[in-house]
Amino acid sequence: RGEAVIIEHAEVVREPGFDLVYLAIWNGSGTPRVISKISAPGYTDIRFARIKSEETSYQSVAAAVLTIPSRSEIVMSPGTVFLSMVSKEKYLLPVDIKIEFQTGDTISATVTEKPSSSDLVHHDHGVPE
Repeated sequence: RGEAVIIEHAEVVREPGFDLVYLAIWNGSGTPRVISKISAPGYTDIRFARIKSEETSYQSVAAAVLTIPSRSEIVMSPGTVFLSMVSKEKYLLPVDIKIEFQTGDTISATVTEKPSSSDLVHHDHGVPE
């Protein structure tokens, strides 16, 4: 993992009309990183989503402040924050995602397709899978 900022996991679950993307991002640097932009070729609308009391709230990436503290990670899951993405075409493959931080640095990854949110990678360090 080291001192780099990396995407450890990137997974997509297809839903009718949109895709749900779950990321695990490690910030090994000595400074917090704020996500300022997320892009993916073929997608028209990418928003942070969060389910609260069985209601889903959405916020544009540009309007949100999602900070990854130094030497820590953010793990997106159905119970926390995740990405809702609307594609121009049905079932785009592969899904390549690029994240830009306020510093201007970028990271990217190819997203792995999963049949449902129950099939997402279990992401707990030090806990046997």
